[in-house]
Amino acid sequence: MFILVLSCVADESSLRRQPPIDVNIGVYNIKDITVVSETRFLATFDCVFVGKLVLVDSEVRTNVAEIPMPGKPHRLCMWDDNTAVVSLGDKKQIQFVNIKNDVLVLGKLLSVNGNVFGIAACANRLVVSYSNPPRIEMMSRDGHVLHGLDNYTAGRDVMKDPHFIASSDYGMLYVTDWV
Repeated sequence: MFILVLSCVADESSLRRQPPIDVNIGVYNIKDITVVSETRFLATFDCVFVGKLVLVDSEVRTNVAEIPMPGKPHRLCMWDDNTAVVSLGDKKQIQFVNIKNDVLVLGKLLSVNGNVFGIAACANRLVVSYSNPPRIEMMSRDGHVLHGLDNYTAGRDVMKDPHFIASSDYGMLYVTDWV
């Protein structure tokens, strides 16, 4: 599996292709990727009923660490500089993963209200999406649901099948809806 690397050149308003990174993952399928630091990124992979999280160094172009996940990972995001959060939809769980000195360690495991798909961190909260029934929840780090939005609470069909979630540093959330 190769990961394409592009550098964004602001003064030229262009993208420059860098040599791709060969991520040695065997028969696994990549599910998601997120930036950890200037030279590191995390990627989730799955294969049938198992999955793993891999930390990759983009400068030396190799896997630095990997850890098996307790279920099939769907999406991931960074909670803070040293903590990633992975949605495990098939297990109805969210897995926190601590990153310290290039070592990945499984942290807190939260049970959630359904087959969780999308996940994002926003204003020290987790935002997750479920596709059946369609629902978006905002929760605290300990899994306490603070607010939920579904077609019933909205009083009309506001979503069909919410999946991916992205958050901005300005408190905005963007959710894809498979209509």
